[in-house]
Parts: sequence; structure tokens; C-alpha cells
Amino acid sequence: MKRLLGALARLGLVFAGLFLVALGAARVLAAPLPAGAAGADAEALADRILLAVNTEAWGRTGAVRWTMFGKEHLWDRQRELFRLRDGTDEVVVNLKSGGVRRWKSGVETRRLGRIGANAYATFINDAWWLNPVVKIRDEGVVRREVGPGEGLDGRAGERGLLVSWESGGLTPGDSYLWWPGSDDRPRSWQMWVSILPIGGITVTWEGWITLATGAWVATIHDFSPGPRFELTDVAGANDLLSLEGRDEFAGRLPQ
Repeated sequence: MKRLLGALARLGLVFAGLFLVALGAARVLAAPLPAGAAGADAEALADRILLAVNTEAWGRTGAVRWTMFGKEHLWDRQRELFRLRDGTDEVVVNLKSGGVRRWKSGVETRRLGRIGANAYATFINDAWWLNPVVKIRDEGVVRREVGPGEGLDGRAGERGLLVSWESGGLTPGDSYLWWPGSDDRPRSWQMWVSILPIGGITVTWEGWITLATGAWVATIHDFSPGPRFELTDVAGANDLLSLEGRDEFAGRLPQ
């Protein structure tokens, strides 16, 4: 059960419709996880992908905001704080301690409700969709190069990067096969994840934009089969004051 909850936290509600579609299409779409090969070629491909999205610039992006599924997100990466707004609901999460505070129509309430109880899981899921590329060298991640013809979404002559969480993270055992475009930024990935009944489902990574810091993030994702969703109002800066013009967390810090 813990593994299932962890997978749900990362993958989120975006799979609610996709799950039903996938069940009916499993025999047609299922693809085995390719073996790939670890080593210098895989690491060189990882380097090119990380350079293409300007990982160094992401490291100095101290604050970022975006809207996803109608919810407004604000992430102070320097202080590890997260704010989520959904209509008249607003929650602030201390990502270090797990502390949460909630306001309803501008008035603080002790009743966390669903939005407060799920705020940390929402952060994990939605921040994952914001920029997972920079995590391909996290502890416990193994990288393998996949040759042409080894993945459903590979085009003639292309080589992909298979990124597998073999330990650590929320869902050890999950794998993502990145297919880079001509600019080395990913154009799609295929997924082999514990929450889905089939492997190899493709999701596009489109609508790449550059944040003020120089970091690149994708804003459009199209599932095959399944839904399409977009990240809007995406912006980042060196720090929160540069992004928002004021400290949005002042007087609202959870313990």
C-alpha cells in the first residue's frame, strides 16, 4: 500500500482517465521494458540532455510558479516552502517539516480538509511534472542508453535515455525512457511505472519555454492514449522577491 500511495503521489490525478483507457488497450499498447546499456554512451547522452535544459540555471532558480489543473503553485526553493491555491482555498506547506497551514476565503482554519491533507502529495506530483529532467542523476538512479528500435516511440536512428529509479525516491522500480529531439531537449518519454497496468505509454514533452534564469521547462503533455494537459503562468527567478515582488510567505510559515 505504501508503494501504491507513493506512486499516486508522483503521478497524480492526471491518470484517472488514462487508467480506464489503458485497461481496455493493454494488449495493444503494452511494451516490454528495454534493457539498454549503462556506460559512457549513456552518460554522454545524459550530459547532452541536462545541458539542453540548462540544469545549471535550474540550480540557481530559487523560486518558481505555475498553474496546473486550475491550481496555482508557488515554490520557494531556497526556503523549501510551497503554496497551493485552489479557488478560495489556500495552503502553505513547510517542505522540511511537513507542517501545513490553511486559509479559506482569506480566514485561517484549523480544518485542513482534503486540500491541506493532500498538499504535500500535490507538491510532489506537480513539481515532478514541472521539471523531472534535472533528477536523472539523483541518488539511486541508473541511466542506460537505448538503441533504435528498442522503444515504441523511437524514430529511425534515434537513441533514448532510460532512467530507472532502482533505489530511493517515492517509487523505486519506476522507469522512464526519454527520447530527445534534435535540440537534445526531450520530445517525449515512455513510462514503466507501478501505478499503471501496462508499460511503454508515451507522453509528449512540448511547449518548451525559458525561465528568466535560463532554465528550460516543458509546458504541454499529451498522453497516448489519454488526456492532454498544460502548465500555464510558468515563471521562475533567482529568488522569491525577484519573482513576486514581495515575500508571499511572510507571517504564514507553518512549523
